[in-house]
Amino acid sequence: MSYTELTFPSDLLPEVCGDFCGALEVNNEGVPFSLSDTAGGSEWDGTRVLMYPHTDLFLLAFSVADPVSFSLVRAKWWPEIRRHCPSAAVVLVGTKVDLRGSGRPLVSAGEGERLAAEIQAAHYLECSALTRTGLMELFDTAIKTALYHRHHTPNKHCNLL
Repeated sequence: MSYTELTFPSDLLPEVCGDFCGALEVNNEGVPFSLSDTAGGSEWDGTRVLMYPHTDLFLLAFSVADPVSFSLVRAKWWPEIRRHCPSAAVVLVGTKVDLRGSGRPLVSAGEGERLAAEIQAAHYLECSALTRTGLMELFDTAIKTALYHRHHTPNKHCNLL
């Protein structure tokens, strides 16, 4: 939402799926893309995976302020992605980095990088939707990774989840 609408929503309600479709110019070529944000609750497990077919890239996000969300990357999200989209690329994303320096114990960048290596993510990046820190780098990297992946696998869509 912060990336697509250039604002931080103070009243964002959880939803099953939020979609944004658009086109970007990459290397003087228009590239259509679809960005989907799916609900993470177990009550949505059956519905969420319906969004997975034809996905080139997953932005697998966790909050650096929430060790449980970090542990769910390994325990839930990575296995789910590999089960349903074994050839999709993954960028691991640590969110809420604006909370660094708050005195709270946070997941470190090093821990994120180690997990990214363990799950064979293409990249590990951190960002803050609130301050927009790292958002441009995140989406630039995601788009380049998805395009690379699209040109090197049989799946020819450009969908980001």
